[in-house]
Amino acid sequence: MAYSGMRNARVLIDYQRKEQIMAQPNQDQLTWKEDPADIIVLSNKSKHNYILDLPAGRMRLDAGRRMKTLRSILKIEQVQTLVNEGMLNVEKP
Repeated sequence: MAYSGMRNARVLIDYQRKEQIMAQPNQDQLTWKEDPADIIVLSNKSKHNYILDLPAGRMRLDAGRRMKTLRSILKIEQVQTLVNEGMLNVEKP
């Protein structure tokens, strides 16, 4: 029973420490901040599901679904081809 009490006290202390850390502003630690003008919504208007081969890995975009992303995704050949064919639409968020 003493062990359980010690464990609960440690969890409480860890939780309080986490709250203190989260409350501190850490703007100097941000590595990048996106420009709102660079954010787009990519929507799949076709009846097909697509797996997009992105630099960060594969992304599945199902039929009728939308994905909020950065405009730089349009530089990827597969995405650009689907946009040009009318399978994917680019919208403002």
